[in-house]
Amino acid sequence: MFVAVVAESLAGHTIVRRETWEDGSTFGLFSTFWVEPGHRRSGLASRLVASGERWMRERGLTVFRTWTDPGNAPLIALMGGLGYAIEGERGEFVVLRKEA
Repeated sequence: MFVAVVAESLAGHTIVRRETWEDGSTFGLFSTFWVEPGHRRSGLASRLVASGERWMRERGLTVFRTWTDPGNAPLIALMGGLGYAIEGERGEFVVLRKEA
């Protein structure tokens, strides 16, 4: 978990982990994102993603993913701006993927 603290208050977090796909391949997964509304659009989420990607690369992972509701336009836009593309669907979610 990576957390962002601003003025001694929790401003955001992301949870990352190593995950294994059904075909046995491994990848880094962002499983949760959250930024306090007053800190949104400040670059905080991008810095959290960068920290998570760095953690994944340090562990030899070269594929990064997250999945979200197709209506989560803010997260899809954020990740798209950071080089992630929609890979497909996983159940009711869209899968966003980036390769290091």
